[in-house]
Amino acid sequence: MALPDILDRCPKCDRPRFNRPHTCTTPWEVRDLEEDGGEWTLLYEPTAEDAAARFVAEDNAACSEYTTWRTVAVRRFGETAEAVAYEVELEMTPIYTARRARNQEIINREN
Repeated sequence: MALPDILDRCPKCDRPRFNRPHTCTTPWEVRDLEEDGGEWTLLYEPTAEDAAARFVAEDNAACSEYTTWRTVAVRRFGETAEAVAYEVELEMTPIYTARRARNQEIINREN
């Protein structure tokens, strides 16, 4: 027996609906200004800034090299107004993980 999808994702914006009424956020079109003739990507986000950040985050996740600074163009979907340029910066956060050393002789040598 399959479990129900509790997130119940919206087929239009892919946001979880949690089996409740849902209204999609604002549709934005985003493209990389560093790519000549780059395609516009449709994203649903509350603000243009959020759409710019998500575009870069998804693009970085799709490749093995992270860019730390990108300039993208954002415009509201379906409008003919000029797009606005946004500079998106990636901030790396170090994560420290401790593991017990396999070779315990290291401790005895220093004492």
